[in-house]
Amino acid sequence: MTKRGASAVLGRWRIVEIEGWETDYVDMLGPGHIQFDRDGGHIEFGAVQIGLDCWYSPTGAHFNFQGHDEMTEVSGDGDADLEPDGTLTGEIRFHHGDEMPFTAKRWCIFPQPAKAVRLWPHVREGTSPPSSIGRRSC
Repeated sequence: MTKRGASAVLGRWRIVEIEGWETDYVDMLGPGHIQFDRDGGHIEFGAVQIGLDCWYSPTGAHFNFQGHDEMTEVSGDGDADLEPDGTLTGEIRFHHGDEMPFTAKRWCIFPQPAKAVRLWPHVREGTSPPSSIGRRSC
């Protein structure tokens, strides 16, 4: 694994399941998610907010973390791997605590707009929006 570099796991992932935890807990303070960036990342779910120090492979990541679960400081490590079906699976391991297997799906935070008119009111109905609208990748 390399500290920096191209990896298919870079980006934002929506946590759809953490084994043993209800979805209501995972999304308690907002949508549970994992963000992998070239220089680190973060995980947020339930009352957990942790920063990541990551090492990447072409289809995976290993990370150490520090952060908070409610007001308690937490640390640990984990890993994530891209599955053939496009889901991300892995485990978050808290030091002297829980091991949490998870499943996540790529989360696009820039959905394509329904109509160009909403973003560009001066564009007449039926004309095409500028080429940059709706072409952001996840």
